[in-house]
Amino acid sequence: MKPLRILIAAAFVLAVAALAGVGQPQSARGQEPDTPSRSITASGIGSVTTVPDRAHFSFGVQAQSRTASQALEATDAQLRRVVAALREAGVAQADIQTEQISLSPRTSEDGVQIVGYTAISSVSVRVRNLDRAGPVVDAAVGAGANQVYGPSLTRSDQDALYRNALRVAYADARARAQALAE
Repeated sequence: MKPLRILIAAAFVLAVAALAGVGQPQSARGQEPDTPSRSITASGIGSVTTVPDRAHFSFGVQAQSRTASQALEATDAQLRRVVAALREAGVAQADIQTEQISLSPRTSEDGVQIVGYTAISSVSVRVRNLDRAGPVVDAAVGAGANQVYGPSLTRSDQDALYRNALRVAYADARARAQALAE
């Protein structure tokens, strides 16, 4: 008899809970289809045109030797000469940064035996005046740089140019939105 009473009580509690949810229809509303949307989304395009005023180069040296330490010492000595020549050409110390130092083994033709090592060292150089780019390259190559990459041309005022492009893009987006709204 007790299990029957428990079953009836449980059914009653479930029925009351189900009816309580139906009694609050305001919490389950959908979007009303006749309400017009009052927003416009527009995107804009902005660009600025400029002439570069800086150049970035990478100057490196590569050396091979029988031992790893000899190869590294050779590239170190060569790179010191390159950096000294860059400094003499007017490049500030702050504009010269170590970029890479690597060492790899050289193997025999069958790939079994190590016959020597190749070391590579390079520096990244910023040239703040484009008129000095040619003489800087000449100085580095003349001092022994056997790897030259660049120039990568940039502007010294990139942040200001970016903000100007954003302003142009904003004005473009605003004009497009205004045209759509009209």
